[in-house]
Amino acid sequence: MTFPIKDHEIFNKFSRSFFYICYRKIYLCSKYMKRLMKFNLYTHILIALFTCFICFSCKDDEHYTPISLSYIGEGTSPLSDNNTMTISPFNEGEPFHINGGNGIYTINNHTPEKIDYRYDGNVLTIIPISLGDATLSITDRVGNNFILNVTVAYPNTILNVNEIYAIVTGGELTQNQAKEIENSIINRSLVEKGGKYIFTYTNQSLTEGLVSVYPSETSSTALLGIFKQDKRTIDEEGISIHITLTEGSSYDYLLTYHVPDNRTETYPTVYLQQDVTEDYKGLYPNLDRAYRIQTIPGESR
Repeated sequence: MTFPIKDHEIFNKFSRSFFYICYRKIYLCSKYMKRLMKFNLYTHILIALFTCFICFSCKDDEHYTPISLSYIGEGTSPLSDNNTMTISPFNEGEPFHINGGNGIYTINNHTPEKIDYRYDGNVLTIIPISLGDATLSITDRVGNNFILNVTVAYPNTILNVNEIYAIVTGGELTQNQAKEIENSIINRSLVEKGGKYIFTYTNQSLTEGLVSVYPSETSSTALLGIFKQDKRTIDEEGISIHITLTEGSSYDYLLTYHVPDNRTETYPTVYLQQDVTEDYKGLYPNLDRAYRIQTIPGESR
């Protein structure tokens, strides 16, 4: 029995087929390795470029000044220590310029129930919403950060009492009677030297609100009440103020630049004048007028 193909021919075909497969595998593996090496090269280049970008960004950041605010409204700036401000709930808004950083800002309002803001790319306006404390942050794209702490509170006026004296007139009074009345007026004052009045305005016209009275310099507890005044700002005629304390007593004052004795002070002063004539007229029929005067160091007119 014979075969058409010899054994050595089968072996040769098998060998060629086997080596061909091995060759193909080696070729494909080498091709894959080249691609992989090329990919790794690109990867390393990208990593190097990214690292350089980060380094140069950090280096550039050192040249930016810190973020800050500058007030551009009228009057005195409400900012204190550059990052704290108090604003009245009656205020329509306070305008600022943002300074420093890289100039591209992101603003976050952390307490929108207390304040709002508007920013047109040039002016930042802080707008009060309700009483309380609020926080607003400003950041740029290179990591600079600024925190603004805002307190929305009613405006107030503090009158510190620097001196108390009495004015007594009455041509028929004896010298002893006049002295008795003067001493009584000073001793019966609601506030002594060193005490103070704090008027907190709760209406937009700033003519009424709450009052806290500290009778002396060492008083830690205030006498509380309400007040009304006839005008917002003092003029040549003065401001009439009516105080009613929670315990029921009431007081009428005139905040004025002038007093009946035409007294002058060496420093800018206003006077809290109280007419107490009716308190003493019954005991001293010859009394014409009696006043309790509390001097309040103030600003020049």
